[in-house]
Amino acid sequence: MFLWKKYDIITSRRLLHNLVPEGRGNMRYEFTDDDRKNERNRLYLEEDDVLLDGNYIEGDGKHFVLFSDAVVEGEKYHDFETEFETADGEKTDTAADILGAEWLWYDFKC
Repeated sequence: MFLWKKYDIITSRRLLHNLVPEGRGNMRYEFTDDDRKNERNRLYLEEDDVLLDGNYIEGDGKHFVLFSDAVVEGEKYHDFETEFETADGEKTDTAADILGAEWLWYDFKC
């Protein structure tokens, strides 16, 4: 997977810099309608008793941030961010792959 930055394609006539969200330098992975239908955008963190309902993921390599809604102790929270790192060798081609990968650690950002 390549991460295209504006300066990488300065001579290109294609607008490949749109693959990288402005100001972040990370790829954005969207959950598909099929992912949502089959609940591949949901993750339960048993240790913290938190259900995450993923909207999208940003990141690259092994470091990502999940932007989601969360249910904590029966209360629903919007705009919930969870930062995490995946294990080496995990498939990270799609949002569902990333969410289903083995996480080495995670931390709630908000």
